[in-house]
Amino acid sequence: MARVKLTQALLNRLLSQTSPKVTFRYLVDESGLTLVHRTTPTGSTLLYQFRKRFKGHLFVKAIGGYPAMSIATARHEFAAMVTQLVHTGSLEEEQVKEPAAAPTFGELLDQFLEFKKARVKASTFRAVDNLFRHTAVLRPMPITEVTAQIAYEQVFSKLTDRPAIMANLKIHILSFGRYLVAIEATLKNPFEGLRILVQTEQGGHLRTFADNELKERMTDLFNKCADLPLEQQALIHFHFFVPLRKAEVYSITLDQAHNATEVTVKTKTMDAFTMPLPEQAQKIVAWMYEHKRPLQKFLFCGRRDPTAKVNPTTCQQIFEARKIDFTIHSVRSCMTQYLIKYTDVKETVANLCLSHVVGGAVEQAYNRGSYLEERRHALQLWADFVEKCIGPHKFY
Repeated sequence: MARVKLTQALLNRLLSQTSPKVTFRYLVDESGLTLVHRTTPTGSTLLYQFRKRFKGHLFVKAIGGYPAMSIATARHEFAAMVTQLVHTGSLEEEQVKEPAAAPTFGELLDQFLEFKKARVKASTFRAVDNLFRHTAVLRPMPITEVTAQIAYEQVFSKLTDRPAIMANLKIHILSFGRYLVAIEATLKNPFEGLRILVQTEQGGHLRTFADNELKERMTDLFNKCADLPLEQQALIHFHFFVPLRKAEVYSITLDQAHNATEVTVKTKTMDAFTMPLPEQAQKIVAWMYEHKRPLQKFLFCGRRDPTAKVNPTTCQQIFEARKIDFTIHSVRSCMTQYLIKYTDVKETVANLCLSHVVGGAVEQAYNRGSYLEERRHALQLWADFVEKCIGPHKFY
């Protein structure tokens, strides 16, 4: 199709032409603009048109008509359309999208809990879910408006009398913030400032007793717990005699431990770990079996539901109520430091008593012994020491 220079004079001549029948003619301006000349018996109409092939596709779009639109304006519109086609690959006008409303804290928290639920044990998930119930006031807020300062003022400042809950919630809400970054809901962890704002007590590994005051402090602990119900005393004493983690102790069934000298449990590091039971622990098991409740399955069961495990926060609530600066998990540290400093037990055996993985990959490959009898001896030494600290308050 030959190109011509479209001028106002030429357009006026074309506009005045008539034809006995309707005809169409296409003229292409030197700029590339197409003019559609339609003639009829009564006159002509002139329409500017964008008509261009780009990347194998023919793009056609009306621009306007003459004389309503001048040739100069039509050329300008044509040039703009060429630029748009080259940059976007389309002649469609981009629709201005209204920014989507930011998701709320509650919506994203529900996603996080679903993510968590598929990756942790049911008991762990229930504990995490219960912790986040304290953040109900934040649920309707857009996540873009939630900051560490707001979380502190609305949630954590109301938990100062519950330090254990405050410490655990801080850990999980920081984890929630890292999840928000991972799914690109936020650019950075909005709760990072809680590390400074929320001052929590030392963790269970650190809140222990010094070597030179170990016996004195443990004796004081048992004195303060001497008036507890016998089932609660049994629970605390058993934790000292059998230094497994809380979840591992609470998974032991009554039938599994009755008349047994050791129990096998799944631990944090091993699928099957055999823990010897010192004589004192065996006496507690015998007492629990003698006083078992109807339908009781686990060695330590819930206060209201004998078919369920004991509440994992029971001991900590007792310690906090009696102003005892200690955690059940610290028993493991106390036992290790006692065995290493005051007995002939090797450090390797002391750590194996805690179901710790000892040594590197090479050492583990060549040394696969369970040291069951050595661990039985070590735990009995520790249990004898604990029994001296309990003194006249033992009930078994």
